Amino acid sequence: MLYMAKLRVLEADLELVKPKVPELMASVATLKVPLVADTGVGRNWEQAL
Repeated sequence: MLYMAKLRVLEADLELVKPKVPELMASVATLKVPLVADTGVGRNWEQAL
């Protein structure tokens, strides 16, 4: 199953926000399987993947 989210982040804040997003998203629930969150950066979905 794949879910995608779009966040708008100022370029100046990108290096601060980028490592935190997967950490926060992966910790929202306790599951029997790992909850994996990856990040990508780009001006559109294709570039971010």
